[in-house]
Amino acid sequence: MDTHRGRWSPEARETLGRAAEPAEALPPGDVAGLITWICAAPPELVLNEVTVTPLLERGWP
Repeated sequence: MDTHRGRWSPEARETLGRAAEPAEALPPGDVAGLITWICAAPPELVLNEVTVTPLLERGWP
C-alpha cells in the first residue's frame, strides 16, 4: 500500500508528483479486503502474523 511514509504535513503529501506502479504499491482496497477477511475469519483460525508486500519485494534485507 502506497503510504508515502515520511511526508507528515498535508502540503507535502499533496505535492508528491508520481503515482506508484501497481507492482510497487498494493492497492488500498486489496489490503482492506485482507484485513476484513482476517476480522471475519472463523474463531478456530489461529493467525499470528500477516506480511503483505508488493510484487517487487524480493525478501527481507
